[in-house]
Amino acid sequence: MYDQAYSSIHINGHTTVPIPIQCGVRQGCPFSMFLFALLWLLDQKLTGIRIGSGKRTAVVAIADDKTLLVTDQNDIPALAETPRRYEKETGACLNLRKSKAMAEGSWNTTVNMMDVPYCTELTIKYQARLANQGRAARRR
Repeated sequence: MYDQAYSSIHINGHTTVPIPIQCGVRQGCPFSMFLFALLWLLDQKLTGIRIGSGKRTAVVAIADDKTLLVTDQNDIPALAETPRRYEKETGACLNLRKSKAMAEGSWNTTVNMMDVPYCTELTIKYQARLANQGRAARRR
């Protein structure tokens, strides 16, 4: 997405040497709204899950981590086509090598989901951090 882009970090009055930007969307980048739009489109197209009293969602996002909840194998064509259109329209490229699929229940893991590998367990990075923040807030 970026061609020969560099960033420097300014800490305590010192600036690092330029660091090449090789992937991702920089904070404040105009392309980030397209990524948000992509997720919104997927949330509208995918079956998703019902939460509580019937609210439906197919996308869960925390900071820069996104989780798509694919509950119907008939949703796979929409799951594949929407990112292709996003890439064509923006010139951006989604990094599927950083993606993983986790099958629950009777999901058929022989079904190809955009060549994203299936794994048996995912690490929840934010759970401990959020719990620690909650304790710190209660102490104040």
